[in-house]
Amino acid sequence: MNYIPITKPTIEEEEINNMNEVLTSGMLVYGRHGKEVESKLQLLCNRKYAVLLPSGTTSLNIAVSILGLKSEDEVITTPFTFISSASCILTSGAKVVFADIDPQSFNINPQEIEKKITKKTKAIISVDLFGNPANYEKIEEICRKNKLLLIEDAAQAHGAEFKNKLTGSFGDISIFSFYGSKVITSGEGGALLYDSKDLYDKALLMRNHGQSDIGSYQYLSLGHNYMMPDTSASILNAQLTKLDLFIKVRRNIASIYKKQLSGILGLTLPEEQVNCKHAYSCFTVRLDKAKYNRDKILKNLNEKGIGARVYYPISLHLHPLWKDFDYEFKKGMFPEAERASLEVLSLPIYPKLSQLELERIIESLVKILRLN
Repeated sequence: MNYIPITKPTIEEEEINNMNEVLTSGMLVYGRHGKEVESKLQLLCNRKYAVLLPSGTTSLNIAVSILGLKSEDEVITTPFTFISSASCILTSGAKVVFADIDPQSFNINPQEIEKKITKKTKAIISVDLFGNPANYEKIEEICRKNKLLLIEDAAQAHGAEFKNKLTGSFGDISIFSFYGSKVITSGEGGALLYDSKDLYDKALLMRNHGQSDIGSYQYLSLGHNYMMPDTSASILNAQLTKLDLFIKVRRNIASIYKKQLSGILGLTLPEEQVNCKHAYSCFTVRLDKAKYNRDKILKNLNEKGIGARVYYPISLHLHPLWKDFDYEFKKGMFPEAERASLEVLSLPIYPKLSQLELERIIESLVKILRLN
């Protein structure tokens, strides 16, 4: 019985040909493909500027840095996401402030954001979790009203839409990740997107040791070595041409999951929010903890060769790392995020998932749920 992974990148002839071209060209760092990808991202997201970077985490770190956050500033974000959405704030020296999530979308709840705003609040980092866009109509309204900066963490949401606008087009800065598990990938990689020439110039300096131009050896500011190899960009260049197809296939798989799994008591399927187009980078269900032992069901699926996973098993505020920064987060502070961490389960979804594999996943899950 073959193992079905939680996700699998689609690497085909185009990606391989692009990679071979780079390897034989001798231009392995920021060559033709890197420049083409930045131009394509600008057009795709209707942004004036795009900067390729080595990872989504690097992108978030640079985003908070070029916005000029200071130690007395507070930044509001979600406690139910990957650590980078919060650790970038710590890296900047600013203070992390969590706001609880909406239980249907898993994204940060705008009403909870408003409760957390103080005179020290400088920015909001929203996350388009699992490929589902946050409520940007309300979040951008909050930012305008309170004169706050907005970073859109669209790491998991390439091709998703809110009110017919693509993710990557919201806020002062948007970021993408192109890690291997994402909708489109470069293996590792990230990008910043924005409309400010000033922010663009600052990001370019930070990306390349503070140099005014590659190889100029004129260091205008403190910078780092954050260049994306053109080998990686070449893969991403091919992937971008397939984004619409990938989204179409993912949404079709999601519709089959929903059709076949609907009506099961205690099982909540992901919803597409009003005015949203879900990218389904993950297909994440909820198992009512009063009815099911989520971890037991996960173990049963894994034993059957199905690579289901939990994103994320512990709400961010309950991890030990905060003790090193003198935070006093406690259990019960963000009940919706904590409950989600105990109930969510992500099922395999990716373009090359076969019909037979999909049927096997559904049949296995239904059988396991009936026995629990």
